[in-house]
Amino acid sequence: MQNTVEEKNNEKEFELEGLNCSNCAMKIEDQVKKLDGMDKVELNFATSTLKVAAEEARLEKSQDELQKISDRIEPGVKVRDKSETQAEVGVEGSSLKSYLWQKKNIFIGTLFFIFALSFSHLNIFKGSILSSLALPAYITAYFLIGYPVLKAAVLNIGQGQIFDENFLMVIATIGAFGIQEYPEAVAVMLFYMVGELFQERAVNNSRRSIKDLMDIKAEFANLIKDEEIIEVKPENLKVGDLIAVKAEKNSSRW
Repeated sequence: MQNTVEEKNNEKEFELEGLNCSNCAMKIEDQVKKLDGMDKVELNFATSTLKVAAEEARLEKSQDELQKISDRIEPGVKVRDKSETQAEVGVEGSSLKSYLWQKKNIFIGTLFFIFALSFSHLNIFKGSILSSLALPAYITAYFLIGYPVLKAAVLNIGQGQIFDENFLMVIATIGAFGIQEYPEAVAVMLFYMVGELFQERAVNNSRRSIKDLMDIKAEFANLIKDEEIIEVKPENLKVGDLIAVKAEKNSSRW
C-alpha cells in the first residue's frame, strides 16, 4: 500500500494542446523516454495527455524539457500541467480561439481568391485597372490561407526537419507561382487547409467523446455477498459475482 501511494505522488500528467499528429506523438514519447530519471512515460494521443513518473524533484523541472521536445518535433504544441484547473480551462479557450482564427483567415482568404479570379478571368475587368489587382489579391489570399503551413515549414526547417508535408506544400505552391499558375497555387493551399480544418475538428470531437466516457468510468462496484452490498474495485470482480447496478447519471459506482 505504501509503494502505491509513493508511486502516485511521483506521477504527473500533462496535456499537450495542439497535438494533431499521431506520428509526432510517438516521436515525442520516444524522446521523453530517453530523458534521465524518467521511470515511466505514457503518451495517449486520443486524449492528448502525457503521464510521466519520476522523483519529485525531477518532475518539478520536467515541463520545460517536455516543451522543448514538443517544439522540436511539432512546433505549436503547448505542454500544460493538467492538475491545474485554470490551465485546463485556458486550453479549451485557447484551442477555440485558434480554431476560430483559422476559420476567419480561410474565409477572408477565400474572398480575396474569388476577387482575384474575377479580376483575371472575367471579360468585363480585362484592360481595366482592376485586372492589375489580380496578382496582389492572389498573393494576399495565399498568405491568409496558408500562414499556418508557411509558419510550420519555417519552424521545422529551423529544427532540422525539412521534408514534411508543410515543406512540400510550400514548394509545390511557390512553384505554381513561379510558372504563373496563381489560381492553382492558392486553390491547392485552400483545399489542403480546409482538409486540415475538418481533420482537426474530427480529432477534437473524438477526444471530447473519449473524455466524456472516461468521466463516467466506474470507480467502485457494488458486490452482493451474503445478502450485503460491499464496495470493491471493478478489477477485483470475478466471473459469476453478483453486483447491484444503480441507474445514476455520471455515476462512479456500479
